[in-house]
Amino acid sequence: MLLPTSNLQEYATTDGPLHLYSYVQKEAVELNQEQPTEALKLLLVTEGAVRLRTREVDWLLQPGNCCLFRSRLYQLCLPDHAKLQFLLYNIEPLVKRMDLGVFTEGRFHPTAKLQAIVAEMLNTPAPNAFPDKWLSVQLSHLLLALLEQMEQPVAVEEDKQLLRHYALLADNYIRQHLTEDLTTLQIARVVGLNECTLKQVFSEQFGTGMAKRQNQLRIMLAKDLLVHTNKSIREIILECGYLREATFRENFDKLTQLTPAQFRKMYKK
Repeated sequence: MLLPTSNLQEYATTDGPLHLYSYVQKEAVELNQEQPTEALKLLLVTEGAVRLRTREVDWLLQPGNCCLFRSRLYQLCLPDHAKLQFLLYNIEPLVKRMDLGVFTEGRFHPTAKLQAIVAEMLNTPAPNAFPDKWLSVQLSHLLLALLEQMEQPVAVEEDKQLLRHYALLADNYIRQHLTEDLTTLQIARVVGLNECTLKQVFSEQFGTGMAKRQNQLRIMLAKDLLVHTNKSIREIILECGYLREATFRENFDKLTQLTPAQFRKMYKK
């Protein structure tokens, strides 16, 4: 395998270094990266495409895409004949200094505002007497643009097929982890979309929130087990992920208007 030609440039800012990575290679390659801490990092692709893999995520980032992720060890997968450039920055000191609140992990698609800020960052005006302070201001504008994007509803003109894809990924993850008490943030991290946007697109796709959807799927599984197996109700409760029998019975009654025993008697052949 041919190793990629790489270049790393480091720029000082008020809140820590900003790194600009450049890679050129002929064959597909996987690069294992290690950072000093698991601090929340911003990765922004300015040229090419790269797949980011950690223990919890597997995201494809296209030109202009950026993501926030928290992992000390991660892998970058470069395709054949790739020319890649991306920025990497630990945002936590800047977020703390500006008191910007909580940023969550996820992928972000480029908005016009985001693209304009990045273009200005990559074309530093000259002469610049205080480049580190100027760059810090640009990064603060970038984070504010991301925060604004996270808090705003998804625009109507967004790619509906892509957003539907995220909702289906979330639903599939819920189905595969029915017995776990999932949080919306955990699901958002897995599918690679910020939590606020995922909540909106999921609700539009399924007509309900992720927690209620998980409960619906658990009850659907319980109904299937009641009809097609001879397992005891207690066994079914545990298999469907409920820790308390009372919670299961309450949810089962709410969705079927029957007790588990009544449902089994009515539908089991």
